[in-house]
Amino acid sequence: MSTPIRESQFHKPVTADNMIIRPATVADMPRKAEIAAWYVLNTRRFTTEPQSVESTIKGFQALQAAGYPFLVAEVDGLVVGHARLREFQSPSGGYAQTTELAVYVDHEFLYRGIGTSLVKKLFDIIEHPEKYDQTWLGQARRGEARIVNVVASMTVNPDGREAGEGLARFYESLGFERVGRMKKIGKSHGEW
Repeated sequence: MSTPIRESQFHKPVTADNMIIRPATVADMPRKAEIAAWYVLNTRRFTTEPQSVESTIKGFQALQAAGYPFLVAEVDGLVVGHARLREFQSPSGGYAQTTELAVYVDHEFLYRGIGTSLVKKLFDIIEHPEKYDQTWLGQARRGEARIVNVVASMTVNPDGREAGEGLARFYESLGFERVGRMKKIGKSHGEW
């Protein structure tokens, strides 16, 4: 299902007055799937087929049940981005308090601070869980099980902004540091 968008929305400035960051709901999942599908079909990713809305909903519900935060950004009522944390490696044992970040912004709304706002809100939620109810962060991620580390991994797209370095700089601007590069671990659009 596609959300109708007026052409004028693409060029409208994004400000604190017209952008809302809130917890995602099941009703947001068709738009989440639509935003993510564009990246699957048009950029280098290891996922080669877009997720169905049904699969997207199941994934969202699993993250909710595990207590992970999942946010959306709305501009004038239209969901234009989403960010979530999920388990990194195994959700138990030594990795239990480490999560992996995913952030996506509608390609028509890039470079307007939406991704930055989403990630900063996620950081505030995990750093100050007492300020947020369970719609923002589930009980399973509080107290001794709180989130301590966030990992961001990315696929370098040599055709992307700054030959793939734009996304790396985005993460670095948010406090992430590069700790390694894995080469030729997966194919995307027939290329390593």
